Amino acid sequence: MQKIIFYFVFSMALLSCQKLEDPADNPANGKAYLKFIHANSLAPALDLYSQYYNQTSKIGSQITYKNSLPQIGYMILQSTNKPSPSGVGTYWIHTRPSLTSDTFHKPLPIFLANGSYYTIFNIDSSGTPKLAIFNDAFQKPDSGLSSIRFFNGKFESGNLVLSNGINQTHSVGFMEISNFINIPSGTYDFVLKDNDGNILSSINNYTLKNQAVYTFYFSDELQVTQQSE
Repeated sequence: MQKIIFYFVFSMALLSCQKLEDPADNPANGKAYLKFIHANSLAPALDLYSQYYNQTSKIGSQITYKNSLPQIGYMILQSTNKPSPSGVGTYWIHTRPSLTSDTFHKPLPIFLANGSYYTIFNIDSSGTPKLAIFNDAFQKPDSGLSSIRFFNGKFESGNLVLSNGINQTHSVGFMEISNFINIPSGTYDFVLKDNDGNILSSINNYTLKNQAVYTFYFSDELQVTQQSE
């Protein structure tokens, strides 16, 4: 299981983002890629900002619960004062409720390393919005397989177990994420249970595409986002 690598600090920057259509087909090759997932059911729609040195810009608008940026794949952060469009470097990511003058939530400092992919989750922690980032280590599955993992974003939930009908696939605590595992591509009923075996949520008849990569996550109901085609 991977643990969270970074939390927050404060700042801002002028950046643009570029979608990577299929990171599994296009390895990083000296670049750094990022994905944002709104996994906090109590939070409003969010605008997403990024800072590089003293320049800032909005990189996402009105991202609502259950949605991600980009919807499939990753983006590359770019700055007008960076010498290369690789996305590698230290940035500050922060959120703000959309269509309001509310103050920014505390930002997340991130070092985006050469040749890496990252996913940021917006979650709830004791009634307070929080961002958590993970370094995504995955490879394109072989033909006939799909790759999946599970993130537990439910505050004080304890250990949760995600099953797919073949076997128990993932078991993680709050703010933890499992490693990617490969299973045969196809249609599954995914069931999430607590440690006592009580069913908390499910996704039925969900089709995993051949050689695609997915992240399942939970705060109040089980959701899934596609990391690659």
